[in-house]
Amino acid sequence: MSVTGIAVLPNWSLSPASLSFLGVPTGSPSLPKRSTLINSGIGPVVVTDVRLESDAWWNFELTPYCPGLIVQPGGPCYVDVVFTPSQIARVTALYSVTDQLGLKKSIFLEGSGSGAFPNSTSGAAAMRRIQLVALQAIDGAFQFTLRNGGQGTITGLSAQCTVAGGTVLIPPASTLAPGATTTVRVRGAGVSPCGLQVTGQNTSNSPWILGGY
Repeated sequence: MSVTGIAVLPNWSLSPASLSFLGVPTGSPSLPKRSTLINSGIGPVVVTDVRLESDAWWNFELTPYCPGLIVQPGGPCYVDVVFTPSQIARVTALYSVTDQLGLKKSIFLEGSGSGAFPNSTSGAAAMRRIQLVALQAIDGAFQFTLRNGGQGTITGLSAQCTVAGGTVLIPPASTLAPGATTTVRVRGAGVSPCGLQVTGQNTSNSPWILGGY
């Protein structure tokens, strides 16, 4: 007996083509702007990689809303982008998404700051801030790359799953210097994803929670 079938190829789009954050007060986060992945095919799209690229990627941060990193036909996947300028000069970056077949699509990001960068050791610009700069699906688990986007060192950094039974496979570094990155890998409990909660001492956005993973 022979079996025949038709291969289902992913068919998806990423919009808008670009996001602009111009004239944001230097050292302060912008309001988030949303990008959308739409699956217009007949099969699921499996997102295997989400990341920021360029020498200036650390001015931007991502908050993904893609449960399980699988986008069903007709279903959207949202990612909010926030820009925190470290200088007045214009900077650019790419926000890129890759699917299960290696197809990669990107959104062009640009931003610039306004006003003088605060020199004080206090205030929003000097706060420790956790940023998400990359997310990957690896061997049935999710791997996050986190960055300290502030000017002070984060201490006591830890991560846990907000869903019972979820597991943190690779914990973050306990201390994170300004500009440094760390990796966290998590796995959910059965069909329930691990909602990732990251905390650290004196962070400006702690606890920092990602739902849907």
